[in-house]
Amino acid sequence: MRLVHIVFVGAIDKNDQAVSQLSTLPSPFLSLDDEDSAVLPSSKFQRWETQRGCAFRCTFCQHRGTNQSVASIKDSRVEAELRFLADTKTRKVNVVDPTFNHNQVNAISILNRIHACALSLQTRPEKVTSKFLDAVQNSAANVTLECGVQTFEPNELKLIGRIPGTCSEATAKKVDKKLADIKERGIQFEVSLIYGLPHQTVDSFMRSLEKAHLSGADKVSAFPLMLLRGTELYARRHELGLREDFLQSAVTTRIQDFIPHVVETPTLSTTEWIHLGEIAAATEK
Repeated sequence: MRLVHIVFVGAIDKNDQAVSQLSTLPSPFLSLDDEDSAVLPSSKFQRWETQRGCAFRCTFCQHRGTNQSVASIKDSRVEAELRFLADTKTRKVNVVDPTFNHNQVNAISILNRIHACALSLQTRPEKVTSKFLDAVQNSAANVTLECGVQTFEPNELKLIGRIPGTCSEATAKKVDKKLADIKERGIQFEVSLIYGLPHQTVDSFMRSLEKAHLSGADKVSAFPLMLLRGTELYARRHELGLREDFLQSAVTTRIQDFIPHVVETPTLSTTEWIHLGEIAAATEK
């Protein structure tokens, strides 16, 4: 029996999520009867999940379990999928875990076992350790760490709930330090930011953008803020003065068609928002 969660237009979305026993779910790659038998054809590129959920509660993100739990996939399935990826000579693997390095033991184990390929990992820089970076360097894979920093500004970090209960100034300094550690080791990494955040100004975004470039990141991207239903920012949008609109034609990058974006705040006009979008587009060229 399948349970369907319905949210009516105008009703409160509590961000309820389907609960499943991840350890018993079948692999999307492999046969139900034989873990050595593939059900998907070989491909040069695969998206791969090693865990589900996120322990953090960023106010803009829907990866928010009510109990802040992260469910791991049983190791026998991970091992079978690692064999599948190697046997099919998959050249590029994007791990879709919201925070791959949340569980350092599992992260290091996977890095030690994966075959030679291009491997992209969504990584929280504050949680980076020397042991994790050792494993990245020693892995057979050519690893790129995707670091969703969002902003380097302490007051903006506080509003988006970056590691609640900690000093936002200390968090900003830790991000700087961890990115420097990654760069020092010669590991490839990317930094992504968000524009349109509460309290953000053109000047504060430009400071974050400058820090992202000074970090030595191989790529810097900036995404416009979207208010996803069920998130804290969505619930507080009127209180924070966040105005949404469909202006995909005004900016040429990172805009999702038919999805509203925050285009105006008390500290950022629509004209300024468009300007930041243009800067973000130029940054990625």
